[in-house]
Amino acid sequence: MPAPSHRLPLPAFLPRRLILILLGLALMAGPTPPPAVAGRPEAPPLAAARASAPQPVPTDLLATPRNVDRVTARTFAVALYRARAEYGFGTVEFAVLTRDGLTWSGFDGPRPETPFVIGSVTKTFVAATVLQLVEEGRIGLDDAVSQHVGRFAPGVTIRQLLNHTSGIADLYNPAIRRVLDRWPNGELSPQRILRNAGARRFTAGEGYSYSNTNYLLLAMLVERVTGQTLESEVQARFLDPLAMTDTTMLRGSVQSPRLSAGWASAFWGSGAMTSTARDLVNWGQGLYGTRMHSVRSVRQMLRFGDGGYGLGAQRLWIGGRAYPGHSGLLGRDTTLLVWVPDKQVAVAVIVNRPSSKVDDLLVYRHGDNPSLLRLAMNLAG
Repeated sequence: MPAPSHRLPLPAFLPRRLILILLGLALMAGPTPPPAVAGRPEAPPLAAARASAPQPVPTDLLATPRNVDRVTARTFAVALYRARAEYGFGTVEFAVLTRDGLTWSGFDGPRPETPFVIGSVTKTFVAATVLQLVEEGRIGLDDAVSQHVGRFAPGVTIRQLLNHTSGIADLYNPAIRRVLDRWPNGELSPQRILRNAGARRFTAGEGYSYSNTNYLLLAMLVERVTGQTLESEVQARFLDPLAMTDTTMLRGSVQSPRLSAGWASAFWGSGAMTSTARDLVNWGQGLYGTRMHSVRSVRQMLRFGDGGYGLGAQRLWIGGRAYPGHSGLLGRDTTLLVWVPDKQVAVAVIVNRPSSKVDDLLVYRHGDNPSLLRLAMNLAG
């Protein structure tokens, strides 16, 4: 058994509040890291990250998660505290998961009572569902969308929806904004949104323009092809196999206090999901680590074109280096899901406010201490 961590010297620069927090964590007995830092959340979601060990995941999909040792856990906790303080975020949740199952997750700041809204990271789930349908031979990437959803996207292929080269205008326009501002809790049907989407920006295949409408259409396509709801498909294909118990698609009676029903309906398929950083690193390993798809599908997903976008994946520039993954911003929350290919490491960070500084938070260094992203890479060896 390692020596109790309260015997280790604490860095002299730490403020008194953090020293007291870390000493309190170190005094907890047991062979695992302090549960308040690295434990798996229990029900209700996020309300008690202090109690349980990581939830097992089927070994044919992911390695069974193993918590890091106490010294490493404390190093992550200090880096997270310093990064949050530097950028002034209210609450930050961070998680990392290596290919062989080594993991750490934690909060700094007040812990929310419900999972965060992950915004456009939702697109990764919709794209993954579509790519599985392609692998099953039920659709083709170059099928006309009109084969499956009727008149709403003439002359557009499924691939062009996935990579935002359809030319279809974004649904978040003045007409939809007025409706959402006036009736934030009134649900909008996909058909109503599409009727108000506006004119095409360019002919399909002749440009790039990020559009949430593309993923609304893909959500409709999934339901037409499978005969099931998008929510049930995502649950059965990904959330259940990866034990993502704190991740939910918002629709109908399934809502979150962090996003009104009107906004959830408008961004169905493109942004209306809630999750935790802990769940999202499971998703990152399952998605980009070729556990849920063929190698060919993942390669297509991560083949970036104009605008740095693939098939439901973004090229993220963090600290001067490009990483595959996806960002999300909806309601009050901002999310980053990052994949480090050479290390086979998934990283997720969520903050409880709209911000363009989340990538900077990942690479922030206090003095000579490593950043959160560097610590995550080091965890993989």
